[in-house]
Amino acid sequence: KGKIIGMAGLKKYKESIARLKRMYLDKKYRSKGIGSMLIKKIESFAKKHKINKIILGAYNKNTGALDFYKKIGYKEHKKIKMMVYLKKELRRA
Repeated sequence: KGKIIGMAGLKKYKESIARLKRMYLDKKYRSKGIGSMLIKKIESFAKKHKINKIILGAYNKNTGALDFYKKIGYKEHKKIKMMVYLKKELRRA
């Protein structure tokens, strides 16, 4: 208890678009649903602040992260050099 095991940041990019920044979860806590829970909190926060799209970038060799994001609904948007950019349209509740 009281231990930081992960983090994520969200930065407004355009009027209704935000970028997911610096998503991280300690390796010991991965594959336990915590990352998905963290993303759901980020997405909920975004919706409350009138954000309807989240974009993010990950290195093309970071297949674990890319697979995770695709599994939770992020779609590949574009590739630039070593980066893969993904996006997700957020639905209003």
